This record gives sequence, C-alpha cells and structure tokens, in this order.
Amino acid sequence: EGLAKTGYDFGGWNTKADGSGTNYAAGTGEITMTDNITLYAKWTKHNYTVAVANVDHTNITATPEGGSAIEESANAAVAYGTAVTLAKTDAEHFTTAWDVYETGNSSNKVSVLENTFTVPAFDVTVSATITEDAKRNVKFYSNGTQLGTTQEEYVGEKPVSETAVYESCL
Repeated sequence: EGLAKTGYDFGGWNTKADGSGTNYAAGTGEITMTDNITLYAKWTKHNYTVAVANVDHTNITATPEGGSAIEESANAAVAYGTAVTLAKTDAEHFTTAWDVYETGNSSNKVSVLENTFTVPAFDVTVSATITEDAKRNVKFYSNGTQLGTTQEEYVGEKPVSETAVYESCL
C-alpha cells in the first residue's frame, strides 16, 4: 500500500525535515548508507477538481484563494485545504442556498460558511438553489383615496402579507 496522508501525495524522502537536505525519489529502490541516516517523508498537496454547475436565474463562480474564478460549466484543479469563495451575479432580490457536494455523490455535502468552503479530499461540484425573495404590493392612501399606482417591494426571504397599506390623513 505505501505511505498515505489524507489530501496529500507522497513525494519521496529528504534528509532534513524542512526539505532543504538531500532528496531521495520514491520507489527508486535501495539507498546505500555508510552511516545512520534519518529520512523525512515529503508531502505535496493533492489537487482535486472543483466543478461549477449551471444555475437558473444567475451566474455563479467559485474562486480559490490566490487563484482565478471558476465560471459555470467549467472546472479546475484546486489543492486540498484551499479556501474557495462562492459568488453569484445578476440576482438582485434572490436568495442563494449553496450546494457543494462530492462529484457523483450528492448526499456527501461539504460545509459552506459565509459563502466559503475548504477543498476536501475528493472532487466537488458547486451548485446553488436560487429563490426569488418574497414581495408584497404597497398602496398609498390619503383620506381613503389611493395615491398613484400599486408598487411592489421586496421584503426578504420570509413570507409576509400580500399587501401593505399606508394611510395618511392630511
């Protein structure tokens, strides 16, 4: 089986813990020594695929820390443990519920906090459910007579009464 570390690839051996010593490639056979030697495993972060799905009503992107935005219908290799920020455009008055999950296994969800997730040790797909915010009709009255036309206003994601009436007695 060999050496394993979640989210990392084994990259051989080095004579110093910080990697500044002599390198020995993995799988090259035996190492001839004349004295005792301490070898340290070298690990590199594994890249996993972050795919961004198409979403109705808006465009979404996933931007890895220090990287470029991944647009809808695209994917990119992103290192394990990298923070990825999610964003939407063209969706004023719409609420977003982010859905990040293991590619091919939508029941294996990845936690999204404040529009950000950390790349886990598997490929992920980024999607979102976009819901139009609730709105209500607003009517303005003065002494029982409606002033102007009924207007719509957005009131957030919670259901509210259908009509708001403002009365002014001048």
